[in-house]
Amino acid sequence: MNKVKIFNLFKANNNAAFLALVLFSIVTLYFNTWLGVLELVTVTVLFLVYIFSNSKRSKKLNEYLEDLFLSSDSISKDFIVNSVLPLAILKEEDTIIWYNNSFADIFYDDGPAESSIKALIKGFPAISCDGKSINENFEFGGRFYNLLGTQLKVSANENKYYSLIYFIDVTDREVFKKELADNEVVIAKIVIDNYDEAISKLTEAQRAVLTADTDKHIYSWAQNTHAVIKKQERGKYNFYFEKKYLDGYLKADFEKLRDFVPVVGESEVHLTFSIGLGHGGQSLLENEEFSAASIDMALGRGGDQVVIKDTNGFSYYGGVSKETEKRSKVRSRVVAVALKELMESKNNIVVMGHSNADMDSIGSALGIVRAARSVNKNAYIVLDEINPSIKDIVEQIEASEEYKGVIINQYQADSYLANDGMLVLVDAHRKVLFPYEELIGSAAALVVIDHHRKSSDFIDNTTLDYYEPYASSTAELVTEILQYMGEKIKLTPIEARALYAGMLIDTKNFTFKTGVRTFEAASFLRRSGLDTVDARELVKCDLKTYKIRSEIINNAVIYKDSIAISKYVGEEIKDTTVIAQAADELINIKGITTTFVIYFDGESSRISARSIGNVNVQVIMEKMGGGGHQLSAGAKIEGTDVNAVLEELKKNIDEMTGE
Repeated sequence: MNKVKIFNLFKANNNAAFLALVLFSIVTLYFNTWLGVLELVTVTVLFLVYIFSNSKRSKKLNEYLEDLFLSSDSISKDFIVNSVLPLAILKEEDTIIWYNNSFADIFYDDGPAESSIKALIKGFPAISCDGKSINENFEFGGRFYNLLGTQLKVSANENKYYSLIYFIDVTDREVFKKELADNEVVIAKIVIDNYDEAISKLTEAQRAVLTADTDKHIYSWAQNTHAVIKKQERGKYNFYFEKKYLDGYLKADFEKLRDFVPVVGESEVHLTFSIGLGHGGQSLLENEEFSAASIDMALGRGGDQVVIKDTNGFSYYGGVSKETEKRSKVRSRVVAVALKELMESKNNIVVMGHSNADMDSIGSALGIVRAARSVNKNAYIVLDEINPSIKDIVEQIEASEEYKGVIINQYQADSYLANDGMLVLVDAHRKVLFPYEELIGSAAALVVIDHHRKSSDFIDNTTLDYYEPYASSTAELVTEILQYMGEKIKLTPIEARALYAGMLIDTKNFTFKTGVRTFEAASFLRRSGLDTVDARELVKCDLKTYKIRSEIINNAVIYKDSIAISKYVGEEIKDTTVIAQAADELINIKGITTTFVIYFDGESSRISARSIGNVNVQVIMEKMGGGGHQLSAGAKIEGTDVNAVLEELKKNIDEMTGE
C-alpha cells in the first residue's frame, strides 16, 4: 500500500494548547516549586494519553482503509489507486485523509500537500455531513467537474462521516451547453414609437426619404451581429440574432440606434425606438410570445427602451425620454366601443380604484359609472376608506339622490360581481395597489384603465385593458372614452367636477404632462357644464395641511448638487397627497432636478418622487416596490425604519446616476 497516503490527524491547535499549559507550569514553577512540578507531571500525563488516543484512532482508520483495499483483489486495488478518475476520502467536510494518483496529478501539481480540500481547491462546493449522497458541480483551473460521492458513518457512537468522492471532468459537456446557450435564437421586435407623429407633417417625398434612411440605419445597425431583420410594416421590424450578441446590444448598440437623427429637408426628425426581446423559452414559439409581451410592456411604459422577457420575468434598459403624446384617438374609439359592448353583456358593473384613493381615481370611477348608466346598467364604486383628499367629493356624491347607493363596501361588491358582474379597475394596474385584491378573481369580466407606466407585475388576465402612459391622468382617458360611448352621454355637474379635479391634481394645474388631448378633454368637460371654480375647491387643502407641507419643504436637504430629499416623521398626515404636493413644490426650486419626499407613519414609509427628466424616478421607485412615470412616481415600504429607507433610496439613486 505504498501508493496510499494517510494524513496525520494530529491538529495544530492541540499542540498549541499543550504548549501553553507547559509554559504556564514553568511560570508556576518559578513561584512554587512543588506546585509547578505537579502541573508539569499532570500536563505530561495528559499529553501522553492524548498521543496514545490519537494514535489509536489513526491506527483504527488506517486499518479500516487497509481492510478496504486488502479485501479487494490486486486488480481492484490497482484500479482504485491508478484510476483515471480522481478519488479522495474526506473526514467531515474538509480534511483530506486519502487520495489516488489522478487526484494528486490534477490538484497537487507537485506542490506541498494540503490537508484542507477547500484550501487546495478554490471554489470547492460545501459538503453537508448528513449521510446523503453528494452531487455538486464546480470549476477549477479552467476545467469543470461533477463531484459525486457517498458518505459513511465509521462509528455508530460518533456522529462523524467520511466521504468518498469522485471527480468527473465534464468540461466538454459544459462547453457544449454554453455553445448551445450562446447560439440560442433571440427574437426581437423593434417599433418606432413616434413614427406616425414624425411623418404627419411631411410630404410624400419627405416620408419616402425618412423611411429609406431609417431602414438603412436599422439594417446597418444589425449587420455586425449577422442578424436577420425583416420589416413588417411602417415603423415595425422583426429582428433575429444569437444570444451571444445580447450583452453587446445592451451595453452599447442600443445607444447607437437611439443616436440616429435623420435629416429631412432642413429639419431633424427625432425618433424613439422600443425593442422587445424574448429568449430562454422552451421553443421558438415561446420566445416569440416572450418578444410580443416585451414590446407591449415597452410601449406600455412609454417607449424609448429595451424590455427583455425570459423565464425569470421582465428586465428593463433605457427609458429616459419623455412619453410622446399620440394625437390619434383611434385607440380611444376602439376601447370605447369594446367597453360599451362588455357593459351591455353584463348584469352589474363595479368600479375600483387604488388604495388611498385620490381625485383622479374617484373622478375616473364616476366617469365609468356614467358610461354604464348610458347603457342602462347598474354601476357601483367600491371604496376602502375615505381620506381627506376625496372627502368633499364623496360627501357630494352621498348627498345626491341620483347617486344613492353608488358607493358600496367589499361585501356588496362581491355580491354584485357574483351575479355576472364586470369589474373595472382605474388608475392602477397592479394587484397589490388595490384595497380588495380578492375581487379581481371573482369578476366575470375584468377591465383595466390606467395612465401609469406598465410594471412587471401587471394584471394579465384582463378582458380589456387600456394603458396609455402619454396621458396626463386616468380621468383624461375616461373623458375621451365617454365622448365615444354614444350621443346620449350627458355628464352631471358632480361627474364633470370630479373628472376635471382628477386632471388638475395629476397635471399640477395643467403644467405637467399636459398635451393637446388633455386640453381637449378639459374642453369637453367645460361643454358638459363644468364650473371650474367649483372643481378647484375640491383640490384645495386646509391650513393645517398647508403648514405640514411647508415643514416638509423646509426639511429638504440637497444630495448630489441637484437632488432634494426631505424626510418627515412628525405629526400624522391624514391626507397623504400632501407628500406629493411637497415633492411638486420642491421640483419648482431653481437648480433642483429631482425630488424625493419620505413620510414615515410608524408602520410604513411612503415616498413621492419627481423629476424634470434627467433621472427616471419610476425605475428607482420600482426597485423599492413602487412605480409610476419617468417624471412622477412613488412607493410604499412596509415595516421599515425611515433611516433604512433613506439609505436604500440613496443607494438606488447612486446606481441610477452611475456613481
